[in-house]
Amino acid sequence: GFDPRLIFYSYAHGMAKPAPELFDMAAGRLRQTGIGPSATAYIGNDMRNDIAPARAAGFQTILFAGDRRSLRLRRQDPACKHLQADLVVSGLDELISYLTARPAAPEPG
Repeated sequence: GFDPRLIFYSYAHGMAKPAPELFDMAAGRLRQTGIGPSATAYIGNDMRNDIAPARAAGFQTILFAGDRRSLRLRRQDPACKHLQADLVVSGLDELISYLTARPAAPEPG
């Protein structure tokens, strides 16, 4: 199910999350396919390594909080103190409702 042009393996680029370059590459590739980052939701369980860099690249952000063992809020991290995801979900049903209820945001330019 995923377009191979939109799959990014960090090891293939010699870097790992939260490297901004990975998120910027994904945003650029999405634009090439006619999809902007603001019309794309990035889902992760870590505020510093997922939500912060995805937000900086212009993505909508969804924090997956369904697995408390892997959830990383990092409230003491200065980069995360005032950071909020666009949506927090604990299950797939919440995610599907959110994605189907939102119209695609037009990209500038």
